[in-house]
Amino acid sequence: MAQKMMRFDTFHEWQRIMEDSDSNIELLSLNEAFSSDYLRKFSGQESGNRWANKFAKDFYKFSSVPLDKITNEDFIILSNPTEWWTQGYAKNNSAIGFFVDDSPELFKALKDRKKEKNAAGVGIILTIMRGNRGMWYGFAQDPGVSYRHKKSPTERYGILADEYKTAGVYGWDGAKQKAKITKPNLIEMATKVYVLDMAILREKYGTIKDLQHKRAEAKSGAVAMETAESFRRQQASRYDQILKDKLDPNIMLKDVKGALADYTTWMSKQISDLKFDPKAKASDNFYKEMQVNWSGWESDWSRPLNHMLDVLNKFMRSWNDYLRDQAKVEDLIKKMESEDDDQKVIRLKSEISYYEGGYKRFVAETVKYRDDLRTYVNNVKKITS
Repeated sequence: MAQKMMRFDTFHEWQRIMEDSDSNIELLSLNEAFSSDYLRKFSGQESGNRWANKFAKDFYKFSSVPLDKITNEDFIILSNPTEWWTQGYAKNNSAIGFFVDDSPELFKALKDRKKEKNAAGVGIILTIMRGNRGMWYGFAQDPGVSYRHKKSPTERYGILADEYKTAGVYGWDGAKQKAKITKPNLIEMATKVYVLDMAILREKYGTIKDLQHKRAEAKSGAVAMETAESFRRQQASRYDQILKDKLDPNIMLKDVKGALADYTTWMSKQISDLKFDPKAKASDNFYKEMQVNWSGWESDWSRPLNHMLDVLNKFMRSWNDYLRDQAKVEDLIKKMESEDDDQKVIRLKSEISYYEGGYKRFVAETVKYRDDLRTYVNNVKKITS
């Protein structure tokens, strides 16, 4: 078998990117630089062969995040593709969504045609969305303005950009209708969406320039070594502040329990006092009697209960996320204390920095929940007094 050789200009470009990323990865395909199996498999579908690293180069230039940093755990996987729109990802230009079809029927059909390798274990990429657009190559949201360089509709990621690619997977029957990147097509055909939030990744791992700066600091001794003991002291101080800010779950629970008890007692009495006469006139509006003024609106009796429980649920979820992040920090610090490799120490420090931010994220979210709950509790007092 003839040995495959890399053209000099291709090798030069590949080497430049690898040097820019300050990576210690051996001279392998950029596809193989991905730590994430998902990204490696997505890249394999888009690149087509070992040295055609279009996807990997595009992703590197767009994200500026080292390819060996992102892991499978960084993905949010939506099992219902409609959540791309209902959960706000379509309005977030930082969100990248890999829409795939990994249905058992598709895998069986591909296996029968001996093309199961096309699915690469994650399904067939239908398109890659950024915000509300199926992206052109280079992770661009538009085809460009210059006639000479303007991209064609087929120069998009995924098989739905081209009727021949779509037909190659699904057959010609119906392929022309499906070979279009539309919301109805994606909802109908996609079975999962693999989501990456690039803003979160850049905050978590930093950019290439951030990494180079941190390494320079580490070499000069500027990066202080945090210990598990110092972190525990810091946590104790933060919890004292949480108590002062009245963001402790026990305080929230106490307020909710009191308001729920008062409101359900009041509501039970209102139900007991209701008397329905089958011969009542049309002017006797029983529905109107079962409403309360809630936040300036006439609402049914269940609305205050739903609002209080909803904000309590959101608060508890934020609290759980905060505890999880802090436990992760303590675990990473322990690993860092026993690590001798400078490069691994820097990576661990970067992760620690991200998860330490869980405290600020918790405070930013829960201050609103606390204020909303106070408003609800006061409104309940007005109704029940």
